[in-house]
Amino acid sequence: MSKQRIKGFSIKGTKSSLETPDNCYYCGSDDIVGVEILGALNEPLIWECGHCGEHMLKYDREKTKKLLDKAPELDITKEEWELAWQGKPN
Repeated sequence: MSKQRIKGFSIKGTKSSLETPDNCYYCGSDDIVGVEILGALNEPLIWECGHCGEHMLKYDREKTKKLLDKAPELDITKEEWELAWQGKPN
């Protein structure tokens, strides 16, 4: 049974954009970055506002959900993630 990984993102609406949005749908900021999910897609799957932190859909909600659910589960804590970023690349 699916864990509904899409619920881990704060995606409020249903609007989607295949290209990086010019502005955040929620605060209007132009600081938008693509979020890649390992094992889901070899390109950004979701857009994130660098100002307010809201997530926006690249694809419709159902396709996004399917792509997230096919990605492997990685068990890593926030602390482990931060330590990994402090270390050297392997």
